[in-house]
Amino acid sequence: MFFVSATTNKARERLIAGGDTGEKAGKDAKRFCRFPGEFKQKMPGVNTEIEQKGVTFHVQTQDQGTSAHYVESVVYRSGKVISSRRTYYTSFLNSPSLQDKIDEIITEQHDSLLTEIAAGRFDHL
Repeated sequence: MFFVSATTNKARERLIAGGDTGEKAGKDAKRFCRFPGEFKQKMPGVNTEIEQKGVTFHVQTQDQGTSAHYVESVVYRSGKVISSRRTYYTSFLNSPSLQDKIDEIITEQHDSLLTEIAAGRFDHL
């Protein structure tokens, strides 16, 4: 079992009550961490802290902008980078639904890392 920090009282109450664990808790926490679309000067992203076997991991995922053409996720343990992942979206640059595709990549990549942490993939690091 792991704990995902949430930024609203409602999400915290569900986590404390044991109603949300695992992937669902991560999605709830992320929903409240995501930058609103109207703030386009900020890079959209997601930050989640997750505790696995008494160790706190921090996962940060964000779009690096259309000049970089990729979404990057970084996993921290005790303030040190232990893993990173990039997904390029160059093939979607001319798509009218580019922002939707970027949002999808952010969500899928972040969720994938949360699932890997919960499965113990980074316990040995």
